[in-house]
Amino acid sequence: MNMKTISRNENKKLKSNFNMNIKFLKLLLLLAFMFNINTLFAQDNFYTSGYYFDKSGNKIEGLISHFSCTMIKFKENNNSKSKRIYSKDVLGFHTLGKNFKVVQNISIKSRMVLFPSKEDFAFVEIVREGKVNLYIVKIFVNNGMTYGSGYYYLIEKDNNIQQIYRAPRRFRKQISEILSDNQLLLQEIINEKLAYNDIVRIVEKYNK
Repeated sequence: MNMKTISRNENKKLKSNFNMNIKFLKLLLLLAFMFNINTLFAQDNFYTSGYYFDKSGNKIEGLISHFSCTMIKFKENNNSKSKRIYSKDVLGFHTLGKNFKVVQNISIKSRMVLFPSKEDFAFVEIVREGKVNLYIVKIFVNNGMTYGSGYYYLIEKDNNIQQIYRAPRRFRKQISEILSDNQLLLQEIINEKLAYNDIVRIVEKYNK
């Protein structure tokens, strides 16, 4: 067997191994995608006791599944058929010890999509209220290419609601501008003693 024959055999073997690795990676990605889909569907159809308030302020009790920032699923009991309740039609809801209200005209940049999601009416979880309000919003994406949900912090001051940036430099700049009237807190943020993961603590300190 000459050197050319050996070289061709080695190339064939390398190519075969490469193709097998590609197929294996594709299989892993497919399994991961299917697992995420099943997990999300299970979460989105998980009902807990709660209630919502209609536009007239009436309290309607039952079972709630928090689907996205614009819609919840509601059932009167376990044997009832579920119905969709949209953020534009109610004042808010309560479940799992958490209070949600409806805010208007928000824009959220999700890591799952290229362009911001703009909502006229959106459910937000109330984390803290005071001189500034802190919320969490759940964004759901299903555009044929991406399926999933994510949670993002929003901060409100003087009726202006903004998504809070995660990147350290942008976070410091944004929060410093919003909370500029509290110099002691401002110095802690500028000196990096408080960061994005401390946002609840930051809001609590500001609201004192």
